[in-house]
Amino acid sequence: MSEYEKNGPTNQLINELTKFLEPVRYQCIIQRINRKLVTFHVAHLQHHPDPGILACYLFSNMVSLGWLENLKRCQSSECNKFFLGRSNVKWCSKTCGSRARVKKMRKKNKNYI
Repeated sequence: MSEYEKNGPTNQLINELTKFLEPVRYQCIIQRINRKLVTFHVAHLQHHPDPGILACYLFSNMVSLGWLENLKRCQSSECNKFFLGRSNVKWCSKTCGSRARVKKMRKKNKNYI
């Protein structure tokens, strides 16, 4: 995730995802919805897939659906979690934001005295 956040979909990342996803088999299903043909791609995973395969599958789907366009990393040095947020959001939660502001204020006041 951090590589994707920094560099976007690089060739190396795409190759790694492709390598992990080789065991996944897909089937294309065509249906008619409201007089239009719609296609769905269904993945067939084994009953207990390898966690790496499942993670790559979910990550690649999220990228292809555009769900990671607002992917951010929490600005708190203790946290660094990933989250989906608006462009002006810096922290993953109010708690992280409060901790960061208090830490900054205490550091500022310590240097002031």
